[in-house]
This record gives sequence, C-alpha cells and structure tokens, in this order.
Amino acid sequence: MNHDPSLGRIHPVPTKKSKYRYFFYVKHHAAEDHENSQWANVTPEEEFSIFDSADENDIFVETGSDRNYFGILVNLNSLRVQTIGTKGQQVAKFPHSRSNTPWHGFPLFPIDNDSSRKNIVPREAIDRMVEVGMITAQKASRLKGGKRI
Repeated sequence: MNHDPSLGRIHPVPTKKSKYRYFFYVKHHAAEDHENSQWANVTPEEEFSIFDSADENDIFVETGSDRNYFGILVNLNSLRVQTIGTKGQQVAKFPHSRSNTPWHGFPLFPIDNDSSRKNIVPREAIDRMVEVGMITAQKASRLKGGKRI
C-alpha cells in the first residue's frame, strides 16, 4: 500500500474487527479547501476511533457492491455527541473503499443551514446506532429530521 505522502498518511494500526486500514486524506484536513468536507476539533486518534467504532458495531449501509460506514464521536465525560466538522456536522461517512485500498472519511451530516438535505445519513445507519447504544431513540429522531443532536 504505497501512497503519495502529499495526499495524506495511513493510520499505523488497522481496525480491530475487520483489519481495515485508514487513510487521513489531506483534502479533508486543509482549512483552505472549501470544496471538501473538513474535520474540525478532532484529533487523528479520535477520527480513527469513529471509523473503528463504526466497523466494530456494523454501522454500515450496503448499496449494490458498495458498503458505506457511518459514525459519531461521543464525549465520554458528558455523553454528548460532538461536532466533528467545520459546518457543524456530527456524523461522519466512510465511503466504500476498493479492495486493498485504505478507507477514509469525512464529516457529513447535519450541515448547518443546508436546506438541500442531499447529504442525509441513511435511516438504517441511524437505527443501528440506537441498537448498539450509541445514541437514544430521541436523538435518532432528531438526526432523521436533519437536526443536530
């Protein structure tokens, strides 16, 4: 797995469950890049932990041959879902990765002042977060309605 270091770096350890590799894409960490979703107030270890937890808890949706993971970051002190993106996003998406290619992710939803709702988290992923105890049914209802939790 050779990658151009100017594009980012690979996390040193794979996910616990599926042994997926994770790639920190520079384009999702560059403050001056306004076209791509940006991580905010999240350490690399926290970013990886969101993906690792999504893998561990099977929070994914399959569409054809694609499998997209979704995850959140819960503050262990307050038990609140943290904002992880520069536009107020609280849910990350980890899109399908080609075989032998590391996964990457980005903050997805909800986006403050985004009336298009084009970047909706699939209901199945939100329902799975409730099943595994990551969020309450009340918080799931707010997310499904496009509101922050």
